[in-house]
Amino acid sequence: MLKIYKKENVFYKLFYIAIAIITFARLTQDSTLFNWNDTFIYILKIVGALLLSVKFIFTKYNKKELIKFILFLILMFITTILTKIEMFLLTGLILVSLKNIDIKKTIKTIFLVSISVVVIQSAVYLFNVIYFPEKIHYLLNSKFQIRHYLYFSHPNIFAGIVFGIIIEWVYLYGIKMKKYFKYIVIIIITIIIYILTLSRTSLFLFIILIIGLLFIDNLKGKNNHIFNFISKYLFIIISIFTLLFLIFYNGNLDIVNKADKLLSGRISLGLYARNKYGIPLIPQYINFDEKIVSNYVSQLFIDNFYMRYILICGFWFLLMIFLAIGKAYKKCNNLEKLFLIIFAIWGVTESVIFDISICIVLLIIADKIINSTNNEGIDSIE
Repeated sequence: MLKIYKKENVFYKLFYIAIAIITFARLTQDSTLFNWNDTFIYILKIVGALLLSVKFIFTKYNKKELIKFILFLILMFITTILTKIEMFLLTGLILVSLKNIDIKKTIKTIFLVSISVVVIQSAVYLFNVIYFPEKIHYLLNSKFQIRHYLYFSHPNIFAGIVFGIIIEWVYLYGIKMKKYFKYIVIIIITIIIYILTLSRTSLFLFIILIIGLLFIDNLKGKNNHIFNFISKYLFIIISIFTLLFLIFYNGNLDIVNKADKLLSGRISLGLYARNKYGIPLIPQYINFDEKIVSNYVSQLFIDNFYMRYILICGFWFLLMIFLAIGKAYKKCNNLEKLFLIIFAIWGVTESVIFDISICIVLLIIADKIINSTNNEGIDSIE
């Protein structure tokens, strides 16, 4: 176990408080139930950033680590200034402050805050459905089927947050859980979430998770070369494919149009942004509030993680994540390797994989690089 001296405890506690504040701010910033104004959310994020900064300042690093972390923070700060996206600096502060931090306690903090927000909003939503149905607003899909927000900004956001909670739950408690109990819980939640949101993305991710858990449960410590290859290289394969597509695609292929329809316009929105802003060598600002004409959305929003961050930062940002995956991969157990696969697939349809409050995989990757861990060699989640 990592030794934490008493005088350092207070700074480590600041880290967990910061994580709780940032997670709460992120999950409620678009909530129609909490309905915070932008200033309040901004203050919460500043408080979280300040607490992380204190933890970083009072942590002992060797000279090599300190230089690398300072350069990384400078890069994230410059990227934040150029893109006007505070998530870069905030995520950077979280990652460099992970030194000597218990990753499971960090994820448990995110888990408890996330599940609290979801339970509160779901309970109020259910109460209003029963007693004040006139207050409930629905989203209708193209087939006029009802999709429920549950006070989040979009049904897909709600479904993604719940999927993130399940990932956290499996990571924290999967080793101790009975195999069949785990699958029953995940299947029940999958059905409930799909009925409420009709989110194809979350349904697909839940199916991948269940299949993946079944697979690694049956590996029983064995080394599967195909599984290892996919978990290590899938992210960079998708990144390179996306980059080449953005550089060279100028036609009107039927297969691309069908894929765009299946992905609810994510491809055409990315191509629109590419044509307007280009692929940058250095980070650039993209106006995601721009009103556009689309069959899917009323403003420019790029859900595809790979397209979004290639167009914002260029390819170097995705390359940096892949290099981090490559370095962390050797220390990952099979469950964590499965999370790397889910991370790569999730990014095709959603950009939230960069949001640590929803997707914990970046935290796990950073922990493998920054801290010595005790779970190497654990190849089962039973």
